[in-house]
Amino acid sequence: AAAAAAATKEKEGKGDRGKSGKKKPDAKENEAAESQLLKSSFKNALAESSQAYHTHWMDNDDDKANVFQKHDAEIIRKDKRKEVEDELRLQVDELMALELKNLQAALENQKGKGKKGKKGGKK
Repeated sequence: AAAAAAATKEKEGKGDRGKSGKKKPDAKENEAAESQLLKSSFKNALAESSQAYHTHWMDNDDDKANVFQKHDAEIIRKDKRKEVEDELRLQVDELMALELKNLQAALENQKGKGKKGKKGGKK
């Protein structure tokens, strides 16, 4: 019985090893390696670059004929338009906040004056 138990232990120990005698990586090691890949700082940058390529250049037939590699004015306009809209939005928000303060101050001044009494009607 002891010999049979020793043989099964030997088989179990051998089960973790392949033909080369090296130990096979277990599930925990595989998960650790995958998590390191998922945490890669370059993964997000690559995904963004790939997305930008697909949106701008993948189906751009005009660029295929652009042998001299001149700039594409439409792409520049789109990018600059976004920047200008953001700047304009900030300026409009500031002006709206100022206008709101002015309206609130005017409303407070009206409340402070109070209402005048009604004049008596003609008899």
